[in-house]
Amino acid sequence: MDELTNTNDAAMGQLRVTHKNEGDYLARGIKLALDDDDLNLLKSGTSTLVEVEPGHHRLRIDNTFHARTVEFEVSAGEQVHYRIWNKRGIGSWLVEILGAGPIYLAIEKAEPLESESAPLKSPGNSKTGSVPPP
Repeated sequence: MDELTNTNDAAMGQLRVTHKNEGDYLARGIKLALDDDDLNLLKSGTSTLVEVEPGHHRLRIDNTFHARTVEFEVSAGEQVHYRIWNKRGIGSWLVEILGAGPIYLAIEKAEPLESESAPLKSPGNSKTGSVPPP
């Protein structure tokens, strides 16, 4: 994932991932990878916006205890938006007692209207960039 080339923004799609902090009692960062290329560590309460080629993609989401992969299609000029967070599950009480234990992942696709409320814009000179959550 090198720097952007001078391409028409309308020919590209975008992936927005928001690490919401609702219910994320641990505020643990979540690692992202797109099509097997590392993106960044997304901290609680932040978002990242990535310009992507139209077509099929795989987004890997990993909090070191659990990893999940979602596959999605994006068209030129479209924005795909996911919200992710860490959540409690079986055995999570160990975190409070021992300082370590299982932390689970929650992933939801944002409503299309919500994605449309964040218009397509250039994320800067690189394919990844942190932006405030919508």
